[in-house]
Amino acid sequence: MSHEASTWAWAQDLPTPGEKLLLACLANGADESGVTFVGRTRLAKACCSNKATISRNMRRLEEAGFVARLGRRRANGSRTSDWTILAPLAADRGGMQNADPDTLPDDVVSIARTGKAQPGPDPSGRILSPNNLSLVRSQNVGDQNPQVKNNSQELVATPTELGSVAVEDSGMAA
Repeated sequence: MSHEASTWAWAQDLPTPGEKLLLACLANGADESGVTFVGRTRLAKACCSNKATISRNMRRLEEAGFVARLGRRRANGSRTSDWTILAPLAADRGGMQNADPDTLPDDVVSIARTGKAQPGPDPSGRILSPNNLSLVRSQNVGDQNPQVKNNSQELVATPTELGSVAVEDSGMAA
């Protein structure tokens, strides 16, 4: 359990008590970098809820940028609980540390860290879709193009091109 992750979670302004409780339960199982892989069954029990409600609230948290999820697989290839990252690429992750590349997979490390939020259409640096596509403000001198990052791959797009990106299931226009 990470005190920093729990403190960050309780400080967030969320629209429903279910989302707030879910975020707090995720933080309760997170390490010092805000990473956890607690499953829906355990979350449902902790939140006095059912798995469908947990899935719905998790989607809302992800769409709002409070968490990001990355799939995990067992050695035999079957699915298991997802990696869940709190405050992915956020400018302010509370006291949470950047993820340790020696103990976590590269794709988790790439988003379980402090981002470079700059003024722009979405200055939060939040995850924009369930596919872990995030708009990261990283403007260098003379570079007016935000960078779109999908895990370790970087794609540079102009603001005009970003306006045409469709973000599935998020209800947000990019």
